Amino acid sequence: MFCFNARHFSVVALLALGACDSNSLSPLLGSTSQSSTGTASSAVTAPTGGTVLLLVTESAQLRASDRVNRNRSVRWTSSDPTKVSVNSTGLTTAIRLGEATITASSGSVSERTLIRGLQATSVVVAASRTTLAIGETSVLSATARTTDGSTVVPQQVTWSVASGSSVTLTPSTTAVDTSKGHSQGPSVVNASVVGGAFGVVSLTVSAVAVDPNVPLATAFSISPAEALMQVDNTVQFTPTASWADGVSRAFTVAYTATGGTIDVNGLYRAGQVAGVFSVIASCNCGRVDTSVVTVLSSSSTAVLSSLQITPKPVSMLISGSQQFSVQSVWSDGVARSVLVT
Repeated sequence: MFCFNARHFSVVALLALGACDSNSLSPLLGSTSQSSTGTASSAVTAPTGGTVLLLVTESAQLRASDRVNRNRSVRWTSSDPTKVSVNSTGLTTAIRLGEATITASSGSVSERTLIRGLQATSVVVAASRTTLAIGETSVLSATARTTDGSTVVPQQVTWSVASGSSVTLTPSTTAVDTSKGHSQGPSVVNASVVGGAFGVVSLTVSAVAVDPNVPLATAFSISPAEALMQVDNTVQFTPTASWADGVSRAFTVAYTATGGTIDVNGLYRAGQVAGVFSVIASCNCGRVDTSVVTVLSSSSTAVLSSLQITPKPVSMLISGSQQFSVQSVWSDGVARSVLVT
């Protein structure tokens, strides 16, 4: 029996408050998931001073906190509520085509993020495998192209396949849906987004049994799963794969990016435009993985992107000792010392 491996994503937005006063406001990362039967949610991060792209009727949750007075509330306003609305908790919704500036203020400081509502014109559907034998799996993902030429990872995707097809879709609320090959023949899977735009991918199921002598990849991923950086900076993506027989072996990866550039070795370079982009890695082991890259504007305050501890993994004798070191990675690429616990 076929079964797709689904990777869960949450809809999150980061609004860094306090660019005007470093002693007053701080970013708080929060998440919320929006889902309905047969739909999927994907990751959205709002960079400080950048732009969040939403399809009309989609929403993103913005969050912020006051560093000085935790009890002081944050006030949210929209420059044009007829285009983009925001409620008292920072939940932002694209009402119609156009853009509006969302402002979060607390005391005398404020921060702004531009929300742009777009209409999808088409959907590009990718499959880790388009030819499957009964018992194999394939993972589907969708990307929307919009009226202004932008590429958006839609928060809600509805998957469908005609009855009697050779694959079966399992409704889920993840960024990828699952399909199961159960009989021989062709199938066309449809992915649609809000506004009616859709795309298709053709799958063919063969009656040939899985060759037990061919290694089966049980997992594939790239790290980091999320990257936070400023324009024109770089980040190295590293792929890993595991196999059913537990043996390590060589594999190749093809990378693509919806913004910025990435070379054959997984080195990603951000462009000159702030925004949220996807890095998609396709492994010749038959699996795909996606990472989200948030690119901040050059004027944004540097943000701690991640902490990297080395060495890992570690094997030790009982009563032995090991010195660890930690490297901080910042959005502007500048190394800084940090106090770690």
